[in-house]
Amino acid sequence: MSTGRKRAAELHKEIFAAAFGDEWDGVNLHIYAGDYTDAVHALADADRKTVGFDPTLYQLSCQALELHLKAFLWLADGLSSKQLKNKYGHDLAKLWEHGKARGIGRYAKVTQLRDRTVKMVSTPYKNRQFAYLDPVSRVIDGDQSAIDKIVPTLRRLNEQLSKSMDWPLLKEKRNRQRQKLLKLSHAQLVDMIINRRTPM
Repeated sequence: MSTGRKRAAELHKEIFAAAFGDEWDGVNLHIYAGDYTDAVHALADADRKTVGFDPTLYQLSCQALELHLKAFLWLADGLSSKQLKNKYGHDLAKLWEHGKARGIGRYAKVTQLRDRTVKMVSTPYKNRQFAYLDPVSRVIDGDQSAIDKIVPTLRRLNEQLSKSMDWPLLKEKRNRQRQKLLKLSHAQLVDMIINRRTPM
């Protein structure tokens, strides 16, 4: 992660924690999705020498996509981190389908290749098979040419979501914070600012 992005992430967390407690929101999810996307870039471009199947790029790509999709659903449906966790868990196929129904196509192109790719990786990712050394050919149904397209397809999808959702997420967060602050009395606002307390 770049120094500027790291500092922005730290500052965001400090401001959010001071004003609104520790609840995760779409911006937090989006920041960490970007970090996983950056990690995929770094590893893919490093020309590493590995012996046998290396699940790292699959795991990181899927983790980034999960967080991007949850950030989008926070934006589209206003779901809390707890609601996102309870409703979707780590089910990429369910997140992707609901994201498409809610308009994720505004932020990343929806294609048949992306549909197939998400479907191919959903079950192995949900079952944490990419976290271990199970060869991809044993955990994914598909021919080798389809398997070879997984990481590049997820990489491009994550890149699009990283770039296109920054401003909409920040704008929505600001609107939600404003609405929350408008519900506070003057005395509560002063107390919150002076004592750095979370609004009730």
